[in-house]
Amino acid sequence: MADTSFRDSDATLSDIEEDADKTGLLYGIQKRSSHLSLRQKLSAALQPRRPGLATISIVAVLLLTNFLTWNIAKAIRKPEQDQGYISRVGEPPKVAKVFKELDLTQTHPWMFESAFHNYGNPWRGRPGPETDAIWENEGGAAFGFIWIPLDEAEEAGITSDHMHFDGKGDQDGLEGYPVHVEVFHQIHCLNLIRMSTWYNSDYYRARKQLAFSHPEEQVIEHVDHCIDNIRQRLMCTADVGLIPFYWVNETGRIGTDPDFQQAHTCRDFSKLHAWMKENSKEFPNVTIAPRPGDFQKSGFT
Repeated sequence: MADTSFRDSDATLSDIEEDADKTGLLYGIQKRSSHLSLRQKLSAALQPRRPGLATISIVAVLLLTNFLTWNIAKAIRKPEQDQGYISRVGEPPKVAKVFKELDLTQTHPWMFESAFHNYGNPWRGRPGPETDAIWENEGGAAFGFIWIPLDEAEEAGITSDHMHFDGKGDQDGLEGYPVHVEVFHQIHCLNLIRMSTWYNSDYYRARKQLAFSHPEEQVIEHVDHCIDNIRQRLMCTADVGLIPFYWVNETGRIGTDPDFQQAHTCRDFSKLHAWMKENSKEFPNVTIAPRPGDFQKSGFT
């Protein structure tokens, strides 16, 4: 149908000259103009249209907003690993300004070494001053508090209901919010569990060392608290690393041995430890008490 239509139009245009001779020049020109206008319209309709400035602007804005949204989402949820399918976990919803400035975003590979046999690992072994020093100093189990300035508390997720001091009057020298840092509380807890094991506890009870200076029931509650705290931490971070096995042939005895030496991507603990060692403090040897208006809970938890 389309080919026939175009041929008919061409044939009609070829007869214009004869029509002009018969009816006058003006009639022929008018008829030619009519047919040429029709062909021009058909030709224009068949050609692809160029996008207008408004269309280009809309597309550009959409591309830009999509790009910005993707980058913002990437910044908010940094992948824990390069694969991108494991998100950063175990972090508080708000981070103290001091740790943002410290910049603990850098990570490094760390090979876990936790074989069943102790090959001179100073963190393991029988109780004694050397083992205790490793846990208390190198691990930070004995670290004290740090102080969050009053004007940075909200940013760190701390409310005015929490214990704080304004540095005035009898609070001279005390200003801000005293806080523990989670990781060092967790190491303190793990150290207490180590001290409480059946093969270590007699040593610490005899010396009334740290928590073992308290009544037995209080020690049990303390240890239970620590076990549950670490349980929650482990379930929160939920390490999905894999532990493969080796065949073992030990003097003819065949067995299997798990390979606990696995690489992990870790925060720079030594950087945080060095900062804590310099900045952690204990309360001054003064009597402190809540002031009128300070929030007070109705009981211990």
